[in-house]
Amino acid sequence: MEGVLLWEALLGLGLGLAFGLVGRWRRLLSTSGAVAVAAVSLVTFAAGGWEWGAVLCVHLISAGAWSRFRRGVKASLAHRHALTPLRSAPQVLARTGWAALLAILRLAGSSNTLVYAAYVGAIATAVADTWNTQVGMLSPDPPRLITTRARAEAGTPGAISPLGLVAALGGTWLAGLAGLGARALSAWLSMRAYDRRLLWLPLAAMVAGLGGSLVDSLLGATAQAVYYCEACQRTTEDPLHTCPGKEGPVRRMRGVPWLTDQVVDVVSSLAGATLAAFLVDALAGLVPQW
Repeated sequence: MEGVLLWEALLGLGLGLAFGLVGRWRRLLSTSGAVAVAAVSLVTFAAGGWEWGAVLCVHLISAGAWSRFRRGVKASLAHRHALTPLRSAPQVLARTGWAALLAILRLAGSSNTLVYAAYVGAIATAVADTWNTQVGMLSPDPPRLITTRARAEAGTPGAISPLGLVAALGGTWLAGLAGLGARALSAWLSMRAYDRRLLWLPLAAMVAGLGGSLVDSLLGATAQAVYYCEACQRTTEDPLHTCPGKEGPVRRMRGVPWLTDQVVDVVSSLAGATLAAFLVDALAGLVPQW
């Protein structure tokens, strides 16, 4: 079992605090969300090492950048669906908590290639979901529900667009490439070989991340709980919606009460992690021998 290196733990804590403070300052995170980001970063760097943390940084930096990009335009496009202004701790942990648990497994001795592939797949799913949503909302063509292909309002759970899917593909490829590059650099610095199965990691992350994101969209369009606020006349994913005319419980329109947006994120993250590990293992026989 590999132990925790102090410098990696301090690096994770420092970066996590920086990401959390910037997110709070730029009104992307609530106070609890900022604390959750710092905690996830600390756990990931301390338990997984800097190469695991580098993949997490790809998600955190890109999520913040895309969330800020043309934020006012996105808010104006969502006429009938209320967007979440600040991400809280449950929302942060729903997207990154499973990845942090996989890092802890690595610390406990499960440091094999498939655990690392599953971790990258979980992060790739978070990246795909964020890029799909934040970029897809700017699509010139209205998004369509994944189930019926009916036109939907920007930000509606279960709605996707070609622009969002293309963005998700690019983001997941970047996450997989970061995972491969970090592991290869770590092996080179320590003068040891790395598992060549990881050469499939960019492709596995792309397929797994997109697959996990589509699971998210499918659940969002079918079973996820969606509520309606009479005061602002918009749908929302938050049962305790706050708007200028109301603060408190709102009426549930559809979906299973316990299947919240956070539960959907956890399920999709698990799906992406499982698919990435499966693909890396299944493609092992196709690794070039050079």
